[in-house]
Amino acid sequence: MDEQDRPLHRGDLDPDPLRQFERWFDEARAIVRAPEAMALATAGAGGSPSVRMVLLKHFATRPRGAQIGAHASQQSEVLASRDELERRVEELGAELGAHVARPARWGGFRLVPRAWEFWQHRDSVLARAAA
Repeated sequence: MDEQDRPLHRGDLDPDPLRQFERWFDEARAIVRAPEAMALATAGAGGSPSVRMVLLKHFATRPRGAQIGAHASQQSEVLASRDELERRVEELGAELGAHVARPARWGGFRLVPRAWEFWQHRDSVLARAAA
């Protein structure tokens, strides 16, 4: 039976939703290049939605090169050239040493769920119903 044809039953799930998520995340890690990439949507006080791509990470787990690159690129600012970015990466690599501290300008979200909802894709809405 194809994995997508198999129904999702509550009894097949770990009673701890975090452990279940970790199990699925580990399975995805084996076949997906960046399973930690996700869309985070929020709404402002007026109800207008905003969506941004984020990485589900623990702080300081990105490779050193990615940390330096993030330091070097001033998010949402236009660069004069790629050479400028590469020069800045090289300078910061020498300046920052082995440990790359998180800049104060970096933010993050700590998500604390009140409820968990797992959804499993099916070709038909009827096939999604869990027993």
